[in-house]
Amino acid sequence: MTALKRPLRIAGALYLLVVVLGGIAQLVAGVGIRLPGAGQHMDAQPATFQVSLVTDIAMAALFVTVGIALYLLFRHIDRNAAGTTVI
Repeated sequence: MTALKRPLRIAGALYLLVVVLGGIAQLVAGVGIRLPGAGQHMDAQPATFQVSLVTDIAMAALFVTVGIALYLLFRHIDRNAAGTTVI
């Protein structure tokens, strides 16, 4: 059981990072998109849009990585059930 602690903690930390990056992306993007004239806001502050885009891409990549990490951890228990973590 102790041999699994490190991979489980890494998977948990990656999942936590997905949540944090998702929150940042939604907060940054939400400020500009929900306002009237959102197109002008994106043109006026392109850095805000770029930060939102980069965090969305990083969040998606980490989400795939978390799925793979969970599959690798649970495949020894039940391969079919572990496959559902990837879907």
